[in-house]
Amino acid sequence: MKSIVIVGSGPVGSFMAVLCRLLRLEVTVYEKRKEYTRNINLKIDGDLFKEVQEALTRLNVESNFFAEFYKYLRRQKDRILIKDLEEKFSEEAKSLGAKYVFEEVTNVWNLKVNHRAEDVLILDCTGRNSKLRETMFGSDEANLINTPLQNAMYINFKSKFASHTSLYQVMKNVPSIKLTEAVVSKNKDADGFANVTIPVFITMKLARCFDTEFPDINRKPINPFKVSTPVSDTIFFPISSIIGNLLVDDCYIDLNSVNVKKIVISCGYAKARSKSYFICLGDAAAYLAFFRSLNIGLKHAFELFIHLSMFTKEITPSVDYDDLMKQFTYNNPHLNPIKVYPSRSRNVFFIITKVLWYGCFIFCTTNQTTTRLTDVTGRTEREIYALISKYNERFTSWDYALKNFEEKREEDIQSEISSNKLKNLSFEFASLFIDINGKSIFKISEVLREVTGKHSLYRKDFDFFLECFKIRRYHSGCSEINSNTAVTIIHSMLKYMGKNSSPILNTLKGYCDDEELSSDEKLERIEFAIDNKFEESKLKLDLDTVEKTIGLWPKLIGLRFDSSEVRSNILSILIRNELRGCMRFCSHFARTSHGNVAGTSNFNALQRNDNFHSDKNILQSNKPAIGIFQNALKKNGRFPSQPNLFKKSKNNNEEHHQLIYDS
Repeated sequence: MKSIVIVGSGPVGSFMAVLCRLLRLEVTVYEKRKEYTRNINLKIDGDLFKEVQEALTRLNVESNFFAEFYKYLRRQKDRILIKDLEEKFSEEAKSLGAKYVFEEVTNVWNLKVNHRAEDVLILDCTGRNSKLRETMFGSDEANLINTPLQNAMYINFKSKFASHTSLYQVMKNVPSIKLTEAVVSKNKDADGFANVTIPVFITMKLARCFDTEFPDINRKPINPFKVSTPVSDTIFFPISSIIGNLLVDDCYIDLNSVNVKKIVISCGYAKARSKSYFICLGDAAAYLAFFRSLNIGLKHAFELFIHLSMFTKEITPSVDYDDLMKQFTYNNPHLNPIKVYPSRSRNVFFIITKVLWYGCFIFCTTNQTTTRLTDVTGRTEREIYALISKYNERFTSWDYALKNFEEKREEDIQSEISSNKLKNLSFEFASLFIDINGKSIFKISEVLREVTGKHSLYRKDFDFFLECFKIRRYHSGCSEINSNTAVTIIHSMLKYMGKNSSPILNTLKGYCDDEELSSDEKLERIEFAIDNKFEESKLKLDLDTVEKTIGLWPKLIGLRFDSSEVRSNILSILIRNELRGCMRFCSHFARTSHGNVAGTSNFNALQRNDNFHSDKNILQSNKPAIGIFQNALKKNGRFPSQPNLFKKSKNNNEEHHQLIYDS
């Protein structure tokens, strides 16, 4: 074939466009979208692109695009936004000469008519709900094998994410959700905010609420923190709990950037997915759960590229057969190669081995794969020559290459689906363990949080988050937050605290009530007070206090400081986040130096260095705190299998204790 038509310029389609252009094939890409908008973070297999670059080198293709892309992914810890992936591949494909046509294609026969003068191969990369697949192979109801696994929601937002964040408290107190690993982009804006995606598995009951209130949520994500999207408490509660937990754990979150979508996680595949001139790739062929779909789709696209490369012999590199046998021996040290024969496919060779009888293998230098043609008993020399002749004839047939591709792809798909089912069962078991025991085997939750200055969170705290965020949503309006709106939100939250407010919150309420101050001046004074509040609140640990706390080990699950104090701290954190959001979007809100603010305020004594823009705020002494906690545990006979963290020494006949920390 001399022409490739790709329908769909998603990650797999645009990736395939780059590869086909590097093989000097004519490429036309049909795409209905002119802009890429999917702000979903994914972790992908970066090593695949290293393999692609090595394959291109063996094909004598002059391009280092995938080598540079591999380095980029390493710096990002293999995390990337889908839209960034699409843009990078599409831009490279266009630079290599791929033609892009922006129109929706729903019928294969129209493509055949438009490209009837060409020897064309059509690649369907339009996704799971492909209309082209239905026109080629009939109804999806008969063709698709589908296995539902979980209902889930994706929560996407911009955040300045803290490194030591745990959402375990949410899992304990919000029974309608189960959390997985948050995916944080390494790309940050000028304020240090990055795109964050949190996949959350949800119960069937919560899924039904989504379906009732927002039947089109998969295509039209919602922001439950804006008044334009009224949502029920059933939906808002788990979302507000997750966001609130992150804020308490020192994250800053742009609440205006939150987008939530609900999906059904399932795995499945199309039984019929290819013909000689039409191949489904990516989700159009097989869709998987637990973030495997994209990786397996890219892998299969690369394998199809290898098969296509065997039919493009315009660039035939010279081959040193001695080097070839050395490489074959390196890959297969148990075999004894004696002779090499070329095949009719590019970079594919027949390797003859001998022990007592002759053996024959196919060796593809492009991807360094070895395929056995003879069994272990061997063949005579005449039989080997006949075998080589037969396979050389097959190598001229595209249908034979496509059959091999589909056999390997079928093995991969069945293996991945089995893995998906196993992961689903193991996740259900793990979540059940947490529900039954009330604590995680991976975290020392309540105790460690208290010792390091982070309050343990209970159901009533998550209820408090919900009410505060509902207040914010009511006053936020449909547009971005401005100074006046921020003051209104903060004032309303402070009034919600009522008589249980702390002195600092009463001070903030006074600023909000002061009619002589402008909104900007109010925010400046509130910011100054909040900064100093967190400076004053740095935990000063006393070893005796910690030891007494550890002595109450059986009662620790129910341990709780004064609830009003905790609520005040939570509200202070919400106000701090609101201030940060206001500074991000209100260019006219210029921060006054704290010295000037202190000069006009009534609490000069609270002046401290400004740590508002620093990651090192309230918990910069975590490490000593954890060290004290570990030493107290050791002294009280806990963790007897651990090394002795508590060293005794004598000075003037008096025994004292020396704390030992790791540097």
